[in-house]
Amino acid sequence: MDRILPLSGHNLRSLSQTFARFDHYYQARFRNRFGRLVDQLARFIPRGGVVLDIGANHGKFTRNFARIHNGSCRVLAFEPLEYNYSLLRSIVGSMKNVATFNIALSDRAGTTDLYVPIRPSGRISPGCAHLGDESHAVSFGTSTAKEVRKTTVVTQTLDSLLAQQGIPSVDFIKLDVQGAESLVIQGGVNSLRLHKPAIWCELSRGCPEYLGLTVNNSVDLLTSLGYRLHALDERTGELRATPFTDSVRDYLLLHPDRQQPARERGA
Repeated sequence: MDRILPLSGHNLRSLSQTFARFDHYYQARFRNRFGRLVDQLARFIPRGGVVLDIGANHGKFTRNFARIHNGSCRVLAFEPLEYNYSLLRSIVGSMKNVATFNIALSDRAGTTDLYVPIRPSGRISPGCAHLGDESHAVSFGTSTAKEVRKTTVVTQTLDSLLAQQGIPSVDFIKLDVQGAESLVIQGGVNSLRLHKPAIWCELSRGCPEYLGLTVNNSVDLLTSLGYRLHALDERTGELRATPFTDSVRDYLLLHPDRQQPARERGA
C-alpha cells in the first residue's frame, strides 16, 4: 500500500468542501431521516435512561435520542473526526441533555490513525471515516473515493470513560463505527456485562477488513455475552429474531434480561 498522507495537508476550505459542509449541516439539522426509527427504538429505552451514540457523525441520531420521552434521557455522543465533531456540536451543542466527546472509543486508551476517504472532486467522505491497520487491511477507501488521508485521534475505552464520567448505568447503545465495532465492545465488556443495554449496531462484512478483522469478531463477542440478534422493521416496529445474515445490515441486539420494551424508571 502506498504511503498515506495526512489529512492536515488536504484543503478542507475549498469551495466544493464548503458547499458540502452546508449540505451536511442542512441534512442533519432539517431533514429528520432517522426520526421514525428512533421512535421505534425508544420502546427499548426507559424514561430518564442513558443513551450512548457511538459514531455520532453529524448528530442525526443524537438529536432524535435527545428528544424522546420528553427530553428526559441523557445522551452521550462520541465522534472522533474533527470535521464531523464540529458539525455535531453545531447541531446538538445547545441541548442540555447531550454531552459530546471528540474521541474514538476502542479497546485501549491512547491515540490511533483515522482514515478519511477523498472523492475525486476533492471532497472528503466523512461518513466513511474509519480506523484501520495499514499492514493488515484488505483495502481502504470506497468505490467512489479510493484515495484516503489519515489523521490522529484520541482513543479511550468505554469502561474507563463511564467510570470517569460517573455514569451509573447505560440503557441503550447505538454503535456504528465503520468496522471497529468489536474494538468498542472489547473496551466495554464490563459495562455490557453489568448493564446489559440494548444495542443498535451496524454489522456488515466489508468494513472490518479495514482493520484486518471480520464481522464474526463482533457477532461472536456479543453472543458470548448473551446477546441475541434481531431485525427491526422500521415501519411497523416488528421485531424478529435472526442469525447474522448479509440481507440485514442493522441489528437490534437484546439481552434476555432486558428484552421487554422499556417502562418508565420507577414504574
